[in-house]
Amino acid sequence: MQKNHLVKNMQIVEYFRIIGDNIRRLRVESGMSQKELAKKAEVGNSAIQATEAGKEITLTNLIKIAKALGVEPPDLFISDKDREEISYKHKLFMEKISGLLEEVGKTKK
Repeated sequence: MQKNHLVKNMQIVEYFRIIGDNIRRLRVESGMSQKELAKKAEVGNSAIQATEAGKEITLTNLIKIAKALGVEPPDLFISDKDREEISYKHKLFMEKISGLLEEVGKTKK
């Protein structure tokens, strides 16, 4: 039982790290300081600092910060590795769609 509890706690800690990394990345990409994001999200600056450091975040603050960053809360749970895989799969999908559209265009001529 203790092993399962430890694994679950490690997974939760990993999600907090991923959320913090994503918030930092999105904040920097949008050119905001931590203080500016805190003001826009209507949360304390210490909440932004703690979250970006991988500490716990309340659901309320998660929703406010996601909104301030212009993303949906679930987007903050996607790791860089998963984001790269999604991007690669999207690229393959778009290539297939383009190929199909070209074939359809050829048959209509």
